[in-house]
Amino acid sequence: MQILLVISLVYILYQDINDRAVYWWLFVITGLLFGALAFNQIDYMIMRYYIGINLVLVALIITVLYGYSNFVLKKNFLNHSFGVGDLLLFIALCFGYPTIAFIVLLSFSLIFALVMHLGFRRKMKDQTAPLAGYVALFFAVSIILNGIGVFDSIYTF
Repeated sequence: MQILLVISLVYILYQDINDRAVYWWLFVITGLLFGALAFNQIDYMIMRYYIGINLVLVALIITVLYGYSNFVLKKNFLNHSFGVGDLLLFIALCFGYPTIAFIVLLSFSLIFALVMHLGFRRKMKDQTAPLAGYVALFFAVSIILNGIGVFDSIYTF
């Protein structure tokens, strides 16, 4: 399942960088694979609790971004400041990790996306960041590193 998840994440990266549009069903598959891997590691009832908290955190982040985009930047939120694919990937990620791991990994993935965008923005035809692609790359690499044992399981408490 980890291999399928990494393939799904890499395909999201590829589509987001090349087309700036990702098939919606890739996010569904990614969320299902994240959830299946998490449910294999953590009790079902506990994981439901984590998923709920993660979804609330994503909703809070999106609300703050929406307010900032509309009131400070004076731009439309969706597809100008934040893409639908970015939102769908954030939701898919909610199914994969306990809350503390989710917060840490999401934070580092956003820092990674910023560094990647600053490094590659001159070479890209579109000046907006392919956030879903960069975040997907971060998670693909973290899954690979976790799978080969570079660091302990992200599911340990």
